[in-house]
Amino acid sequence: MSDVEGYVATIVGALKAGDVQAAERIVLDAGGPFFAFTLGYETLDEIFSAAPEGIAQESEIFLVAMCFSLVKHGRARRAKALLYDEGRTFTPSYIFILTELMVHIHLGERVDKKQLKAWEQLEGRLPLGEHLFSGLYYNSMLVVYARLNMLSEARMIAAQALETYEKAKQPYLQFFIHLHLADFAIVEGKLRPAKQHLKAAERFFKIANICISSERELCEALWLTLDFEAGEFRHIPERAAKIRQALVEGDSWSEIFIEVSRIGALSIYYLEGRKKACAFLQECQVDFHRRHGDFSLAIEAIQAHIEHIDGLHDQANFFLYDLDKAAMYSPTGIVISETMSLKLNPESVLEKFTLDERNVRSNVMSELARAAVAQSEKQRAKMRQHVENAIRIAAHENMASIFLEYREVVSKVSSQLATGKFARGHKRLAYFAKQVHRIIRKSYIAPKEFQKYNMSAQQLRILNALQDGGSNKKIAVNL
Repeated sequence: MSDVEGYVATIVGALKAGDVQAAERIVLDAGGPFFAFTLGYETLDEIFSAAPEGIAQESEIFLVAMCFSLVKHGRARRAKALLYDEGRTFTPSYIFILTELMVHIHLGERVDKKQLKAWEQLEGRLPLGEHLFSGLYYNSMLVVYARLNMLSEARMIAAQALETYEKAKQPYLQFFIHLHLADFAIVEGKLRPAKQHLKAAERFFKIANICISSERELCEALWLTLDFEAGEFRHIPERAAKIRQALVEGDSWSEIFIEVSRIGALSIYYLEGRKKACAFLQECQVDFHRRHGDFSLAIEAIQAHIEHIDGLHDQANFFLYDLDKAAMYSPTGIVISETMSLKLNPESVLEKFTLDERNVRSNVMSELARAAVAQSEKQRAKMRQHVENAIRIAAHENMASIFLEYREVVSKVSSQLATGKFARGHKRLAYFAKQVHRIIRKSYIAPKEFQKYNMSAQQLRILNALQDGGSNKKIAVNL
């Protein structure tokens, strides 16, 4: 019998005998409340099946273990109900607060300043030398900081999480930290670092050799996001729907769910049109509520964004008018809302803009917005210059789909950039310019019965506008 089997057999024996205190002592010896990380998740069912009814109200250690198991299997609301059961007979310790924090991030609930301060102070209560506890705390706080769009703080605490997980010998948990870091990099348009973090995540996942619920889908979601950013999205809608279902039933966090919703909806829009994209988002909103117990303002932002791209600017204006960014709780949602603001009010937004070397996405968007302003002022040379600047910045990260945000502007010069002297002597830049031109040209969708006529991009734009009920005046303005 192995050490793990010995521990499990002894815990089960104590529980069957009704000696909860003896079982707790064995659990503490086996690694403490988060003993699943040392004994293995597969042991939890056997242990819980032997536990007496109501043990979660009597024992903090077993309550924590049950909550963690529930969260891993997509039942965070059930875990929250256990935490706040009024029949609890023990006095909560720092372990309880840490578990409360972990359940909170899986539900994706609102964060107030009082909560944030209490969680930040929790670090001082953690026992020295308990690397697993510290790692779980840093892991949870990086998610909180990310949801508040405090990405610099999230990255710093992610480094602490990696260090403590390394000391605790927990490659499975290091896998999750690299997923988060990849997600942060994608939000800022740093796609090459994102790929590096994803490869590191896969390496740690292989070392850990543990798969409990939706780990593979979490990883695939981020690889699909990189595909989308590169302008390769034909395969995304089908995969995004399946991944979304896995995230509802398994392990996930709100931001990864929103990212899957974004790439799935935008891919559908560029492949099949606005109506199907909005129908997909409605399904996402229902599933988000099932998984997290609330509706997502970020998913509403994605829908408003798609309507704006499709020429329905009033809907985007209405959304932004009522928007409270502090209630967004999503870096992706904030990026989308800022993109809409930039497109609707470019001059006022650009006045406040400062170049940020860390944020490639915002730098590309600012150049494209300046190109749009130059176009409206009939300054064609200036417009082209700003599009060229955007292509130079984005090419390093292979971030092609961002040009679809301003396809009406970029399409006026993209064919010239793809074939002219702009990128002469720079193979990578020339290839990227051609890639952008190809993606924009293919992004105008005609109904299947019209596709055989090989319509031009301009004709497709008019056809799309007519399909959506646009008046002649409205179509002329948009064109």
